[in-house]
Amino acid sequence: MEVPTLESPRLRVRKLTADDLHPIHAILSAAFGEPDLAHDAKALAQRERWLQWTVLAYEQLARLHQPPYGERAIVLKATDEL
Repeated sequence: MEVPTLESPRLRVRKLTADDLHPIHAILSAAFGEPDLAHDAKALAQRERWLQWTVLAYEQLARLHQPPYGERAIVLKATDEL
């Protein structure tokens, strides 16, 4: 089961990609009350492993005909900002 990219006049909801690493790391570090981790190499490496797992899960869940319950990127269309 594949969830298409969803679009509104202002937003695009799509799968996360490897290119989202730095912005999603900054967003999640701030959201979890750990803004100092945004510049921590070890935390970035851990976030990268999570992002790789997330990206791989899209394909694997589709192969298993499982609903794609997981994280998605919400992008502001005007700036292409996550």
